[in-house]
Amino acid sequence: MKARVGIIGTLNMEVSLGRFEDFPGWGKQVLGDALSVEEAGSALRVAFPLVKFGLTPYVMGAVANDLYGERILCRMKECGISREFVRKIEGNSTGMCISLIRKDGERTLLSYLGALKQLQVAHLFSWEKLLGRGDYLLLTGYFVLPGLRSKNLAEFFRRMRKKGVKILLDTGWDPEDWNETVRKEVIALLREVDIFFPNLEEAFAISGRDKVEEILREISQYGPGEIFLKMGKKGSAVYTEGRIYKREAFRVEARDTTAAGETFNAGVIFGLLNGWGKKEILEFSNALVSLVISRPGSGYPELGRIKKWIRERKGEEES
Repeated sequence: MKARVGIIGTLNMEVSLGRFEDFPGWGKQVLGDALSVEEAGSALRVAFPLVKFGLTPYVMGAVANDLYGERILCRMKECGISREFVRKIEGNSTGMCISLIRKDGERTLLSYLGALKQLQVAHLFSWEKLLGRGDYLLLTGYFVLPGLRSKNLAEFFRRMRKKGVKILLDTGWDPEDWNETVRKEVIALLREVDIFFPNLEEAFAISGRDKVEEILREISQYGPGEIFLKMGKKGSAVYTEGRIYKREAFRVEARDTTAAGETFNAGVIFGLLNGWGKKEILEFSNALVSLVISRPGSGYPELGRIKKWIRERKGEEES
C-alpha cells in the first residue's frame, strides 16, 4: 500500500471513569469501578489501529507546551507516529476529555479544549506538499476544533482534492445540538468531501430523515460519493455508487464505547487502502470495533487476531 494517510483531529488527555448505573445529581456522588488515563484524542484514536496494522499515518493537531502535551508527544514517538505536524501552543493548556461510562458501555463526554482552540486552517496548508494523488486526508472531531470552522476549510479541501487527495470527514456530535445554522454549515462543507463518517444520530440531524436508506440517499445529494454510517448495536451501512450495503454488528458485551467511532473509521481506511469490497470493509470494521469496546485497556488487536475472530464468530452465527 503506497497511499499515505493524513489525520487532522484532536490531541488530548482522556480520562475514562465507569461503570455507573446512573449519573449523580449536582452535589451528589457515585462510585465507579474502572479508571483509565491515556494520551489520545480523535486523531490518535484513528492512528493507533492503523499503526498496529503496519501503517505510518501522519497526524496534525495542537497541544500546549505543558506536561500533558509532552506526554502526548512521547506517546506518539513510542508508537512511531510523526510529530512533525503537531503545533505546540504557548500560554494555554493541553485539551482534556473526561468520559463517564455507563454499565452498558455507553458514555457521555465532558471536554476542555485548551490548545485545541488554536489550531487554524492556515496551519493545514503545510499538508499540501506532503499528500498527493491517491492519498487520504481525514478530519475528525470538527466541532471541537473551532479554529477550523471557517470557509477557508472548504477552500483547503478543494485544493487538496485538485491534487487527487481523497477528503474524509467525521464531524462528531455538535455541542449546540444541530441548530439550522450548524446544519447548513456542515452541508456546505460536505460539497468538498469524498467520504463521510456520521453516526446514526448525526446523520438524522443533518438529513432530517429517519430511515437508513433515506438518510444515506439524502446526504449523498450534498456531495460525498461514499457515506459510511455507524449504527452502534445495529451495525453499519455504506452508500456507494447509488447502492447501499449493510452489516449487522457482532454481539459482544460493550464495556467502553469511547473510541468506537474512531476505531470504525480506522477499519474503513485500512480496507480502502487494501482495495477491499464494501461488504468486507463493513465486516472488518465492525469486528475491530467489537474487539475494542469489549476489551477496554487492552489496546488494539493485531490484524491476524481480527481475521481469526471474524472466522470464529461467523462460524458461530452459521451453527
